[in-house]
Amino acid sequence: MKNLILSIFLLSAMAASAQTHIRSGKPTYTIVNNKPVATFQTEVSVAGSYYISCWLQGVKHSDGSYSSYNLEVQGTYYSGSVTYENGDWGPTNTVWAYLSAGTHTITVTGSSLSDVPNVEFVNLCTVPMSVDCTRYNQMKSHSQSAPPTGSGYATTFSYNETGNSVTPPTTFLAQRDKEIYYTFRRLEYYTSGQTVNVSVDSIHANNSYKLISIFPYNENLVSGNTWFSTTSLSAEIANSGFYYVMVSPVSSGVYGTCWLNINGVRYFEDVPINCCMTTLTSSFSTSTYQCFAISENGDPMSFVLSPEGVLASYNDDRGYNTAVSDFDWGLNSRVLTQMGSGYIHFTTLFNSYPQTDYTAIADIYSGLRNGYTQYAGGIHTLYPNYKQEDLMASASQPDLTYETDYNCLSWAFGDWLSAPTIPYDYTISQILPYLDSYAEAYGYTRNGATEANAIIDIYTYEDTISHVSVKSKGHYYAAGYDWESKLWIRTNIDDELPNGYHLNGFSLERVFHPRYALEGQVAGYVSYHYRINPTVTSHDTFSPIDVRTIENASFTPEEQEWVEIGMALVPENVVSEYNRLQNICLKEGLGMSFLYLHSYERLPHYSALLDFCKKESSIRYLLFYLAEKGNTLAIKTLYDITDQEYGSVRKAISEENRKCQYAEDGKFIVRSARTDAVKFIKAILNGGQTGKYLAGITCSTDPKFTIRQECMTLTVSFELDKESHVTVVLNNTQTGLIDYVAKKDFTEAGMQNFLFSIPKRGIYVVSLIINGNVYEKKIVIK
Repeated sequence: MKNLILSIFLLSAMAASAQTHIRSGKPTYTIVNNKPVATFQTEVSVAGSYYISCWLQGVKHSDGSYSSYNLEVQGTYYSGSVTYENGDWGPTNTVWAYLSAGTHTITVTGSSLSDVPNVEFVNLCTVPMSVDCTRYNQMKSHSQSAPPTGSGYATTFSYNETGNSVTPPTTFLAQRDKEIYYTFRRLEYYTSGQTVNVSVDSIHANNSYKLISIFPYNENLVSGNTWFSTTSLSAEIANSGFYYVMVSPVSSGVYGTCWLNINGVRYFEDVPINCCMTTLTSSFSTSTYQCFAISENGDPMSFVLSPEGVLASYNDDRGYNTAVSDFDWGLNSRVLTQMGSGYIHFTTLFNSYPQTDYTAIADIYSGLRNGYTQYAGGIHTLYPNYKQEDLMASASQPDLTYETDYNCLSWAFGDWLSAPTIPYDYTISQILPYLDSYAEAYGYTRNGATEANAIIDIYTYEDTISHVSVKSKGHYYAAGYDWESKLWIRTNIDDELPNGYHLNGFSLERVFHPRYALEGQVAGYVSYHYRINPTVTSHDTFSPIDVRTIENASFTPEEQEWVEIGMALVPENVVSEYNRLQNICLKEGLGMSFLYLHSYERLPHYSALLDFCKKESSIRYLLFYLAEKGNTLAIKTLYDITDQEYGSVRKAISEENRKCQYAEDGKFIVRSARTDAVKFIKAILNGGQTGKYLAGITCSTDPKFTIRQECMTLTVSFELDKESHVTVVLNNTQTGLIDYVAKKDFTEAGMQNFLFSIPKRGIYVVSLIINGNVYEKKIVIK
């Protein structure tokens, strides 16, 4: 009989060996029979014998004894006692139990309400386990190794409302791949009217500043129930319940250990105090902001303190609440609260003994605006699947200047310095090869890309590309908790016109969002994907200026003057009516990305705007002005009202854009709707001549060439830096004809001259073509 029992025991132990280590989740705390109880749930897949231990905060008493707690495994009728004989965190003694397969409830119970068992987790092992305290000791000494190198991600974002050539625009502060440390926290149960005294006897750190806080275990009860002090704390409890006692630094440069006691009877020795802290500088005190921390191998907790040190809000585990969010936060933390300048956000680690990795790294984000945009009724009204609590604005509003603004396509591929658009008349079959070439320059590929490995999602609507988004940390500057998109209308207009009139437009923001939150009748649906090209080894270090050059075209001073003179002649009532119609269209299209200019045709009032612009011929100069600023609605309208006269010009520009071209230094040439429009307008202003406006004005700045007039003779002087083939073209803008062409090969560099006669008086454009690059100046011969 004994041999049979022994055989059953051995078989059960062998079966359990398939599941060698089980770690419980976090406990819930309740009061049962006037005693504090920490309850854990564990799932045992294979029945067998298990050794059970806890990671517990030991309590030392004034008489030198240590607290002992009762551990019970319900369903197997096992109970015993566990203790850790040190006033610190550490592993308890190991107890043994036979567990059947299935879910088990494990409880750790204190002897009285004055001694809550602080247990982070319970370990179940099939063999006795020696708990390694290395991680916790590293926290205490603040001697962890540096974060892993080679991740390729920027470690810090700073507040940067406008962005520049080095950093993208942001309205928050982020620290990525940041080491986070444990700080002292203890859960206590206090009764109404009880006075609590907490004192720190000494501190071993690089600075003596500290913050002692008492706050409710229930995050929803923080307001009016928080006590704090930077020396010793005496607090009279108003309502009975569980409370945290916490000691933390008051600046991110403070770390180390301290000794403290609670009510003079419970002592804690050499406990760590550390945190990652950021002072928020936002001036929008009436707005709701979000602070959050995400860690793959730790359990971060986030706090927001007022400038006076009062706890405004905190969060331990955000969890997964499908009623308000489509993102599973799990053990990650997120705080939503109103805050103004001087508030402090800090994140600390309460997973003091990770199961495998002893280095806890977190991404910590502070001060992200939540909820409604400044215009319209909020993004969630445009994207009904985008839940209000998920909305986090990640860039300023409005965005950058007209010339350097960016769109969803450029941001998704890691470029905030350009605003490419889909060529005007592309079909979906033509768009994808165009995007493939664009993506190739940035180190992405559609080959082998799936929903699972995608870094970039391509949305389609009505057989065209409607939106592009990027996965968190998918490129050098992408950030956040899931996906990020630039939701925009390229009409950031609040501009005073030369004649004193104003045009007012609308703008949306760059936002973080759960992956499919944007799907619907505005953005369309995710249809294609791009992944990181596995053959591009240096992808993580790409900066936009390393891989592309932005196509550049601009009005000459004379052309700019012509446009402004023409605008001044537009009647006030015409400007007012255009302003009214364009604002209606913008409201109707709020949220659309307009990567494809034909999308404007979907707007109910676009036809009315188009008819008005066709009737009022003077409006062309206003459209010239707005299109040069990058207003895509003006660009679309201009193309449509001039199609009969200059359709061939637009088509020539479109044909040129079908070519994926590279500059001499090998960088991909990024084209934009704005630059196409400038080339188109220049052709109109100069009589419809097209060829010279398409050849080479894209990637160069005008050299310092001069034109000297003597009677009816012109001398064009310029300097060459190498031997070159040079052509000079004289265009008569009134007739649209070429009046003079001269070509010459220069075998040496240096100052050069062209001398030629003008056949008659008029307005001319002198085009200087050097090795295929075109440079132009206008001249009036009186």
